[in-house]
Amino acid sequence: MNWLIHSLIIFSLSVQVVPAGFSLNVGSDRLKALTATAIMVSVQTLMLGLGKLLGGSFLHLIEQWKHIIIFAVFFLIGIRMLMDAFKIRKGKVAYNLENSKLAILTSIAQSINTFLAGMMFYFFTGINFETSLIAIFFLTSFMMLPAIYTKQDNTSRIFSSFLYVIGGGVFIFSAFYLGFSL
Repeated sequence: MNWLIHSLIIFSLSVQVVPAGFSLNVGSDRLKALTATAIMVSVQTLMLGLGKLLGGSFLHLIEQWKHIIIFAVFFLIGIRMLMDAFKIRKGKVAYNLENSKLAILTSIAQSINTFLAGMMFYFFTGINFETSLIAIFFLTSFMMLPAIYTKQDNTSRIFSSFLYVIGGGVFIFSAFYLGFSL
C-alpha cells in the first residue's frame, strides 16, 4: 500500500506546475516553452532530491515522532493545496515565466511542497527513491507541456483547481493513513 500512496503523492506534487503552465503564453515559440518546462521540471526534481537528502541528514534524530511529523506535514501540504485551489479558481494566482530569473523564482516557490514531501520520504522504507525522481521528472513534464500550449481561460482555471483539490485530498488522506499506520 505504501507504493500506491507514494505514487499518488508524486502525482499530486507534479500537478503543481499546471497553473504556471496555463499562465504562460508561448504561442508558437517552442524554445520559450521548452525553456520554461525545463526550468520547472528541473527545480521540482531538484527540490525532491534536496528534501530527501536533508531529511536523511537529520530526521533520524526524531524517529520516535515520525507519525506526528508525517501527519502534520502532509496534512498542512493538503490544506495549502486546497486553499490554493480556491485562489486558482478565482484567478488570483498569477505566475510570470517570461524570463529565466522569474521562472526560477516561480519554480522554487511552486516546489516548496515538493521539498517538504521529499523530506518525509525519508520515512518511506522499501521504495526506491531514484524511481521517485524519475517519476516526478516525467509526470511534471507531462503536466507542464500541454498546459503551456493551452490558453488560460475559465475552463483551464477550473481544471487546475480540480487537480489541486485532488492533490490536496491525496495529501490529507496520506496524512491520516501514514500518520496512524506507518
